[in-house]
Amino acid sequence: MSNTAQTAAAAPAAKPTSAPPPQAKPAPKPAKPIPIAGGQNLLNGPAATKPHRRPARSEDGRYLRSEEEERRGRSRDVRPLR
Repeated sequence: MSNTAQTAAAAPAAKPTSAPPPQAKPAPKPAKPIPIAGGQNLLNGPAATKPHRRPARSEDGRYLRSEEEERRGRSRDVRPLR
């Protein structure tokens, strides 16, 4: 008797449904790339995004002073003790 119970339970699952089989959707088209300002610099890492360093010393051998240091009257021409 257990055989007939198993076939009876399996019969509804084998019955085809009235819904048609799902159709495969076409692949979505690739979107246009979004322009990002400085995007190449972001790929190159932080070194590419930093401004170039100013020269450490002028022609006469002294350190160059920033505008802020000029306003304060403070010089960067201080050499570390050795």
